[in-house]
Amino acid sequence: MTEYVVCPACRTRIKAGRGHCLRCFELLPDPATLREPAIWESLGWSPRRQLTVWAGGSLVVLMLLVAIARTGTSELDAARPAPHPAKAATRQALSAAAVPIVTDDGPPESIHAGSDGDEPFLDMPSGTGDGDPERYDQAVAHFKQGRTAVERSHWTRAISEYGAAAGLSRDDAAAQYNFALALHRRGDDREAVAVFERAIGLAPDRAVFHLALAAAFENVGQVGDAAREYRAFVAASPHAADADRARNRLEALSTGNRGGNEPR
Repeated sequence: MTEYVVCPACRTRIKAGRGHCLRCFELLPDPATLREPAIWESLGWSPRRQLTVWAGGSLVVLMLLVAIARTGTSELDAARPAPHPAKAATRQALSAAAVPIVTDDGPPESIHAGSDGDEPFLDMPSGTGDGDPERYDQAVAHFKQGRTAVERSHWTRAISEYGAAAGLSRDDAAAQYNFALALHRRGDDREAVAVFERAIGLAPDRAVFHLALAAAFENVGQVGDAAREYRAFVAASPHAADADRARNRLEALSTGNRGGNEPR
């Protein structure tokens, strides 16, 4: 693009590069001297000061952008509806417990012939998860899954769930008892005996523990131990619904007529 200069004398536009005005022959200024000075040049700023001002301005702009972004996020959070307390509690419990949901994992399993099948499972742990509230919450979750498995007669799954609860709450008599009872229902009486004894060591006054242990002892052929536990149950609960059954078993053991409870 062609550049022009203006003659300072007669104000005529002359193509840049000529030394004199074609009209009045006045000397023309050099085009390079006509450049508008930058703001910082007109202010007399040094290059170092220019850099300082530029850096400060950039920092201010960045802080403004961050403040705007945070304000937008806060407004979105305030507008978002709060989760329902019950749903939040359920989500937290499932996350803490990390317990899989019981599904139909096969056909029902028969109760072993040596079990009367009426010893009650306990609904909830009675201890504190060895003093750790989080472990106790996990044990409760396993109890619930174990109860579902029992209702479906899935004894293998019940053993797995109650065994996990017993491992989490080794000081919990209810957890140990449910684990032992699940083993007993499937016929694993030798394993059940040791766990029943651990439960009784934690809660010797729970009469039903003695009744279940007596049946397990009888199934493995430990007649003397079975009679001792039947007597302990009758002494603790002489008027219980199962007291007559325990007395009948004591009589059968004393006469050698053990009926269907043969050692496995």
